[in-house]
Amino acid sequence: MPPGVTLVDDPGLKEFKGTPLVGGYDVDEEGVRGQKVTLVENGVLKGELMSRRPGPDFEQSNGHGRAAGLNDAKPTMSNLIFSSSETLSPADLRKKFLDECRQEKQSQREKYCLAVREMDNPALSLLHQDDFSELLASFGGGAGTGDRLPLIVYRIYPDSGREEIVRGARIIGLSTRALRNIAGIGNDDFVFHYMQSQSNGFAGTALSAFGSAQPGASLPASVVAPSLLFDEVEVRGERAEAKRLALLPPPPMTAAK
Repeated sequence: MPPGVTLVDDPGLKEFKGTPLVGGYDVDEEGVRGQKVTLVENGVLKGELMSRRPGPDFEQSNGHGRAAGLNDAKPTMSNLIFSSSETLSPADLRKKFLDECRQEKQSQREKYCLAVREMDNPALSLLHQDDFSELLASFGGGAGTGDRLPLIVYRIYPDSGREEIVRGARIIGLSTRALRNIAGIGNDDFVFHYMQSQSNGFAGTALSAFGSAQPGASLPASVVAPSLLFDEVEVRGERAEAKRLALLPPPPMTAAK
């Protein structure tokens, strides 16, 4: 990770700047009090989440042995906080984004860059069979590729600042290695809640990051992170025809007066 970046997992946190967190607990499923663990400090790996099962680098539990339903306890995150000693305001981060985009695209035909404003909740996206089938197709090699589904993506032209919405985009191969390519970090922390899957075949693998919507097979977690500027991320379009917009507006949620 870049210098200055710190990752902390703290099951004792109940809220972050007034926003409730859902991943907290007092004691894990193995009877160990949950501890605040510094995973990365100033870009350097410092610790790991541990259950009672010893590992090659750490022998004692730090209270992160969590279990969903009748599953065995496994090291699982609770409230993960991403912070940095070097941050930019939203205005400064956008300026840096436009400057780097303008410099990079000078010799290319397509003179625009992409901004992701909102990501899909992975636990909910898998409820749709089409998305689930497409997701499984992306794992043809066996291990997870790190595909992600952004909800709102804009194509931004640096010369004019004009924005165009992009439909059907898919981020390819987004993993922890992509954190090496961070070019800028904002100061606009955002809280994201999701359910971590502990189903057999999912827990402990790259697939667990996609969450689960099945009751009793997942654990709540919260991630606090700011806006990030990446030097390079691969984005592709949909494999099939883009879904058409609805012809009629949705029905009202309340009875007409």
